[in-house]
Amino acid sequence: MTRKESKKITREVYQKHFGKKGVKKDRVATAVADKTKAQAEAKPKKTTVAELKQQAKTAGIKNFQVLNRAELERVLAPGVTLPIISEVVTGAVARWKAGWGTKGKRATGGVPKGAKV
Repeated sequence: MTRKESKKITREVYQKHFGKKGVKKDRVATAVADKTKAQAEAKPKKTTVAELKQQAKTAGIKNFQVLNRAELERVLAPGVTLPIISEVVTGAVARWKAGWGTKGKRATGGVPKGAKV
């Protein structure tokens, strides 16, 4: 028996015993790859708020720090006009300023109005 014949017989025996298992592994690998690919296509990657704020900064939008995600997406949408942007920013600034009110706290020396001392 020559070396070529020996290799041929060894290859045939290997294929007989282990050939099908290798195919199953390939099927599983392709199935997993297809599943992850389908999931990646189904869910588009959401941009983070930090990325949206960076885009707003580069676009030159003032007071972009006080905008929430929905407002940032609305302001950065294609085809949005300047009056719409200023309206959204004005509303966000008003909401932000409302949270910093001093009404009732400073007038009473740090005690909230209506609290029993």
